[in-house]
Amino acid sequence: HDRSRTLPDVPIVLTVTEDENQCWRFECCPIEGGMHRIRCTEWSGFVGPRINARLTLYAQEDGENFHRMKVIMRD
Repeated sequence: HDRSRTLPDVPIVLTVTEDENQCWRFECCPIEGGMHRIRCTEWSGFVGPRINARLTLYAQEDGENFHRMKVIMRD
């Protein structure tokens, strides 16, 4: 759920980084009421080992055509 309204109401590519060394791209689509769905089979494999991670969503910057999410693993 995107309460900040950071994500647009159109499908986007969400770039996810972890430790600045790994990068994934997922298709993110709005569904309703500020909710978004990530539609790809790779997402389940991505979140499984990161279930307790902190995810930070960054807004699209000027001149960029993507949104970013950073992953910080917790012990």
